[in-house]
Amino acid sequence: MLIWFLARTDVIDGWTFLAAMTVFAFGLAPATPLFFSGVPGRRWAMEIWLGLGVVGALLIPWATAIESHGMRVVAILVYTLLVVRVAIGIHRERQAMMPNAPSVESAPRTGASTPPLTHAGALEAGRALGIDEEPLHSVGPTAQ
Repeated sequence: MLIWFLARTDVIDGWTFLAAMTVFAFGLAPATPLFFSGVPGRRWAMEIWLGLGVVGALLIPWATAIESHGMRVVAILVYTLLVVRVAIGIHRERQAMMPNAPSVESAPRTGASTPPLTHAGALEAGRALGIDEEPLHSVGPTAQ
């Protein structure tokens, strides 16, 4: 509401409003539930960094700093991505922030390479996933 109020009273221009709202919408707002959860990590430091990212977006004169509208949008997106990426690094609990992301630590560390997928291996994987073999044959290279 504060960002909207600043734009409504013409304290900030439209580009600064867009930049601050982008950092807020893609950084601070999604991380707020994580801040209140019991997930270990540097929650305070992450939230302070994201708040400073929003304040930084409010302080940059986006309308006059870059002439091209397209480059201005790209700069806002890059700024947002940098702020969010640093916040993820500060928190250091990747699995909590992205529960479906594969963990590097959980990957097997073998020197052998993975063998190529064979037709039999693909069929076995399909059966394990519950995929019926018949519809696959109808869309294959031998389908008429």
